[in-house]
Formats: sequence, C-alpha cells, structure tokens
Amino acid sequence: MSGHKKEYRKEPGSVQEEMDELFGQFRNMWTSPLLSTNRVWRPPTDVLESNDQIVIRTEIAGIDKQKVAIRLKDNVLMIRGTRQKELEHEDCVYRNMELTYGRFERNILLPDTADPQRISATYKDGFLEIIVQKNPSTHGVAREIEISDE
Repeated sequence: MSGHKKEYRKEPGSVQEEMDELFGQFRNMWTSPLLSTNRVWRPPTDVLESNDQIVIRTEIAGIDKQKVAIRLKDNVLMIRGTRQKELEHEDCVYRNMELTYGRFERNILLPDTADPQRISATYKDGFLEIIVQKNPSTHGVAREIEISDE
C-alpha cells in the first residue's frame, strides 16, 4: 500500500459540493440560535487547579460584563448571563450562523479546600477569569500526639 493520501477535489457545481451544502444547511437549521432562543447554552470553560488556587476561564466574547452574574452556593460556582442578538440588517440573509445568543450558564463544583471569601473575577478580551484561592490543606500533615495520664 502506498503512503499517498487520496485527495478528492470538488468541482464547482458537482454533486459532492451540492450535497455538502445541503447537509450543512440542514445541520445549521437544527443548531441555529434562532431556533433555540429558550435554550440555555454553555460557553467553553477551562478549569485549572494548583496547590494554592483554582482558575476558571470562560469564553464569553461580546457580552457586557453587566450581563454576567457569578454566585457561589454549596461549593458550586455558578456563572450566568445573556448574549443579546445584534440588530439584523433588513436587506441581508445569513449565509452562515455559528454564534450562540440568549441565556448561558456554567456550574463548576469546587473542592472543599476552596475559600469562599477569597474569590476574584476579571473580564478582558472576551474571557472571564475567576480565581478561587484555596485554604491551606491539612491533608498529608503529620504530627505527634502526646498521650496524657488522665
């Protein structure tokens, strides 16, 4: 068997190109934000943990920080907000629509070592970054216990 990868080229107006376009339209129709205005979407989120802190980074570009709420309850950090749809141009139609609009929500379970009093958040360049400081862990700490006579 040769090491060549067979390359398929689509000719303009070919059946393959028309099928790709048709399936693309069908997929976009079912995932279109226009059809899912009541659906809550989940922005992409990274959670990193070190010995002394947890960093949560959520991509929410185009959202005014006044439309974002962060709440901690029972060790669950809740990030909620809304991305408003911009005004449509009356004489235009969408050729492609991938951005998601409407309400979003992410819930992140924090470990018991998270300090609820030491949480900070910043929003820059479309990323919300939340830093949760951790309490010093007593896990793995050893000490001698004296036995008393009484």
